[in-house]
Amino acid sequence: MKYRIHQSKSSIFLMELIIVILFFALTGAVCLQIFVKARSISERSKAQTHAVMWAENLAEVFLGCEGDAGNIGAVLAREYGLSTPFKPDFVTGSYDFTLDENWTICDASAAVFQVTLYLDCSSPMHVGEATIYDLRDVAPESDKLLYALSVQKYIPRTYEALQDEEGGDN
Repeated sequence: MKYRIHQSKSSIFLMELIIVILFFALTGAVCLQIFVKARSISERSKAQTHAVMWAENLAEVFLGCEGDAGNIGAVLAREYGLSTPFKPDFVTGSYDFTLDENWTICDASAAVFQVTLYLDCSSPMHVGEATIYDLRDVAPESDKLLYALSVQKYIPRTYEALQDEEGGDN
């Protein structure tokens, strides 16, 4: 006489159901990670787009003012409501201000981004550089720089300026 052990069909179905649920749980976890990463990439891209616009605006101010620190300070004060950062005789230096999450100028307590405008007007080739940093918690230090834009403008010396440098009429 043969003894047969009958396994119930419901236990096989239950095992199959557990495997399918496990598969869907793993798939759901992977999809969730993909959506979180996509949102992070989207936020970074949005921040970089705004950073490019701010840097281009500052570069246009630099070129429009022909690299003159005093004029740049006046334009920044008029257009953005910033206090005049440069003195008319100031030839090199930087100006820092902060932006909030909506890319509007704010004080340091609500800062999410920092903008630095560096000027070097010590030679006829005036140099400006606008850099925008992300102050949020970003893992590596190198990722804090969102965008940097350098601009140069050659300002030839005038005859009067050359005469002033040489000490008057010869």
